Amino acid sequence: MCFGFEHQSHVGVALLVKLILVSHGPLAASVAAAAEMILGPLENVVTVGLEPSEGPDQLHAKIAAAVGEAGSDGAVILCDLFGGTPFNVSARFCREQGVPVITGLNLPMLLNALTERERTPAQLAGALQNAGRDGVISLAQALDDQALLEEGGERECRSS
Repeated sequence: MCFGFEHQSHVGVALLVKLILVSHGPLAASVAAAAEMILGPLENVVTVGLEPSEGPDQLHAKIAAAVGEAGSDGAVILCDLFGGTPFNVSARFCREQGVPVITGLNLPMLLNALTERERTPAQLAGALQNAGRDGVISLAQALDDQALLEEGGERECRSS
């Protein structure tokens, strides 16, 4: 089962789960470049973009190469969009090989993945769902919440 994937134990050994970023076009590479600006050179990260001239078979081959290079630490695939071609192709690796796939790739999710990789792929995948979701914040809501904490605080922004 895909999300119940259990990676073999590496007690006492630091894991470095391979991160495979998959997207439509250059999005995966751009998110990786932004993470590199913040954290410096990225280790064990591969970006795979579906180009307009490519189909699912070409994308599958590129992802297969990245998964094949993952080694014993395993891999997690971070996809841009649920239901799109990159997701549908990635889902095959989840079903057939147990590689966790998380959709909604964003910078907070990737930064979390890069700083919390000493986990099994299944553990990392669970944490990344939360990191991606928690990285989406409405400034107006955050200010409203802060104003509630600071009685009488002024609100700078309005929600639409």
